[in-house]
Amino acid sequence: MGLREVLKSEGLHLKPEGIKKILFELETSEENAKVEDVMKYILDIDLKEVGEKCLPDIKAGAKVTVKEPLILQVVESKDISQPDSKQDFGDHSEHRLMMLKLTDGNGVCRALEYKHIPQISNVSPGTKVMIQNVSSQGGYFLLYPENIKVLGGRVEELVVAWEATRSRGRVVRAAIEKEEGEEGPPKFLPTPKPESDQKPNSQNDRGRPQPFSDNSNAGKGKSKFDKGGKIKEDKKGKGPKDNNNNNTTSQPNENNSKRRSWEDKSKFAQSNSSQPPSSTQPVQPSG
Repeated sequence: MGLREVLKSEGLHLKPEGIKKILFELETSEENAKVEDVMKYILDIDLKEVGEKCLPDIKAGAKVTVKEPLILQVVESKDISQPDSKQDFGDHSEHRLMMLKLTDGNGVCRALEYKHIPQISNVSPGTKVMIQNVSSQGGYFLLYPENIKVLGGRVEELVVAWEATRSRGRVVRAAIEKEEGEEGPPKFLPTPKPESDQKPNSQNDRGRPQPFSDNSNAGKGKSKFDKGGKIKEDKKGKGPKDNNNNNTTSQPNENNSKRRSWEDKSKFAQSNSSQPPSSTQPVQPSG
């Protein structure tokens, strides 16, 4: 069994050119190389340079189980139970929810801390971990203390960039806390209600429809409209008053109109009967 196959059985998947590079750095040959030396060397280098693809494709609805050991590299670690400004600062409490982004040097997967794992607190990018007998759900590997092991390691350029990001986050976080103060954000105050007798003199009230008022009854405190917007009737029940004159207009009555029509015809007949009959003979002039 060659060196590459032995490393795969230990969970380390390397490209052929990656193995040659490591052997060159260790100043040894494949026949004389020790697995322990290679495993120790890869802890402090970026797997993107030597790693071979070994992660399965995880889809949102598919469930994948990885039984054999896999050595992966931490790309990012966050406590997603916290707001964005506090996610990069690992919490050691059991109420956190750590999310790790892992890579084999080619592909990337995400893993959730399904049960509290103290070893993954504040792990920096470049740290090597080994997962085994891990299953996925919803596109995430579910991590338990028994299916993940932190191997350690330090990739200098990745750690420097990570610490710079954390330093900027501390400055921003301190500025926000100083601005809000110890009491937090200001308390909510309700908007004061306007006074009932306040006149709409402001520019914002211009153009707004005003309540209707009857100018004919100005100064009397009376209106010819009721609350529903209908015209009021006078006390005698003769309908609304005419604003042009003070006379009231009564509602037409069908019986009264028939009676007046009959009386007019009777008077006309009496007037015709009282006149003398007209003579057809011409009037002779006198003298």
